[in-house]
Amino acid sequence: MRAIFASDSTFMLVKKLLIYRMMSSNMFINHALTGMNMAYRVMGKTLTNFIINKTAGEVFTSGETLQSLNADIKVLEQRKIGGVANYVVEGLHEMHEPTIQKVYDDLIDGIKSLTEDNKEGHYAIKLTSMITIGITTRLSKAQGVFLEDILDLWGKEYITAEDIRSGFKKHNISHTEEELSQLAASLKFADNNSDQISRVERYANGHLFPLFSNNPFLKRLQLSLGVTQSDQTIFATFIRRVVDITTLSHQRNCLLYVDAEQSYIQRILDSIAHQLTHKFNRGDKVIIMNGFQQYLKRMERQVPLEIEASKKLGYNLGIKLIRGAYMSEERRLAKEQGYESPIQETIEDTHRNYNKNMALIFANLRPNDKIFLGSHNQESCELAKKLFVQHNLAHKQVNFGQLKAFSDQITGVLSAEGYNVYKYLPYGPTETVMPYLVRRGQESKQVLREQRFQNEYLKAEIKRRLTLGNYA
Repeated sequence: MRAIFASDSTFMLVKKLLIYRMMSSNMFINHALTGMNMAYRVMGKTLTNFIINKTAGEVFTSGETLQSLNADIKVLEQRKIGGVANYVVEGLHEMHEPTIQKVYDDLIDGIKSLTEDNKEGHYAIKLTSMITIGITTRLSKAQGVFLEDILDLWGKEYITAEDIRSGFKKHNISHTEEELSQLAASLKFADNNSDQISRVERYANGHLFPLFSNNPFLKRLQLSLGVTQSDQTIFATFIRRVVDITTLSHQRNCLLYVDAEQSYIQRILDSIAHQLTHKFNRGDKVIIMNGFQQYLKRMERQVPLEIEASKKLGYNLGIKLIRGAYMSEERRLAKEQGYESPIQETIEDTHRNYNKNMALIFANLRPNDKIFLGSHNQESCELAKKLFVQHNLAHKQVNFGQLKAFSDQITGVLSAEGYNVYKYLPYGPTETVMPYLVRRGQESKQVLREQRFQNEYLKAEIKRRLTLGNYA
């Protein structure tokens, strides 16, 4: 275990332990944002950022620049640990083109920096940093109605054009017979000559917002489902940027880890990520790693569909398997708005769902598929190692990942045992990164609870060094 902390001075270990204990405090987490905002008002940006960067920022982030990020990655690589760059930007609430352009430019610069000298890069991308939450919410609602109501994804195993007609009638959507026929045909796989459309076909091809084709009927259908013409124009510009970023990533061999977000915007994000996956995860490459949040109840059905769709359409699986980071918000919104909570009832249910789908994915991995296990849970990581051996998998197929400064004991052991393991490395302006981390702490208290295991290792290492007279 000593190797885990070998690069840290004793002073840094003590600092980490104190900061971890502080971050594990509900009182601190619940009031940190208020205190931070007050500090900015009283002490100003420069002094506040200096204090943060010398304390929590030094432990939990990779600094504000690409230079500090790359320095962190080099340190990790010496310990045979990789880094996933996480440029921290929050979802947009107002359209502001200069802000969006800067985010786009920063993402492009980040991908180029990570892949210098033909290195494989790993970069996390938050799609709502380039389009507003409001627009995304309308798009996602429309996509949900189209896929889950009109196309009845979770209802019948098979539907026909007549079922789609009934769905249109339910929503007062006019159409011609040709439009209905073309839509039904577009949903089918190439080898389907029947009148029936399977559930996996609807899952794979049921995109109200196609990225790589222009369908006038679907554009009109979007308007009928609450999307505005302004939304359509902004979405088109947004998609051009996303495709440009993905194309560059494909050229430079940089994996893109698409952030999963709140359930009320996730359907459109899934649709975008799926279409990018179908196009760019081909041959021997996996570029898109889409986030599948296992606290969502629908994941029990969605993950098997993703596996089946990849086999039918011939693309490589790219799955980032995570538990989910918006538990408190999801439950609060469901209660306030009177609908069934989309997430599992208990953390134990989430653990079971995570491990069940992990086992299913491992059993179905093909040579060019990839899974990224974003987990701080010791039990899940141990199960993954058993499944890895059981299915005789290659290391390139399975990656593990933890947040920077969290569960270092898990990261260190995985690395020592020869597994591919990565740290998620948040970087960017301090006034953006730290509020982001605090909010993640507020939502992900389970991760903070897991920290107690790391704290025990930290205390043991500090005690060992002090006993030996190593105070440096």
